Amino acid sequence: MAHGLRHREYEVTKDMMTAGVLLLLYPYLDEWYTVLIKRTDNKHDKHKGQISFPGGKVDPSDQSIVHTALRECDEEIGVSKDDINILGQLTSLVIPVSNFLVHPVVGYTKYRPDFIPEVNEVAAIIESPISNFKNIDTPKTKSISISNRMTLKNVPYFDIDSHIVWGATAMILAEFSEIVFK
Repeated sequence: MAHGLRHREYEVTKDMMTAGVLLLLYPYLDEWYTVLIKRTDNKHDKHKGQISFPGGKVDPSDQSIVHTALRECDEEIGVSKDDINILGQLTSLVIPVSNFLVHPVVGYTKYRPDFIPEVNEVAAIIESPISNFKNIDTPKTKSISISNRMTLKNVPYFDIDSHIVWGATAMILAEFSEIVFK
């Protein structure tokens, strides 16, 4: 699910910021679901309006990446860290446009949470059965504008209820799918 411009691995540099995101799983309607968020159109956010996992930058008070992911999940969508069981982590990704090194954490709850979006950060909650990510051998592609200056062509993406899930979020979902379904 990586775009063709990601033909090389990006080096981790000392000036990169570190972030943790949570791929949260929960049972709903007799299958396993995950939750994504649509980010608000905050003019200071390089990923404004995009679909992502709950997560964010490591705070100095965070004890670990897992702590960051859990804290951000609670802040952004209202799911308490006390209700989440951690399964592990996926491969870290460099996000060149925002100069972040993102560490995906996978966890689950035993029930469907009552989501409470933080209105300054979350424009929408998007729930999806993980079965939507099962068949990714031939992904859909489209042109996506990433700024006023640049449009990427043939970007692989998932279509989740008419939301375009691409970039690092799609790459994380693809790795997760590979582990779960292959």
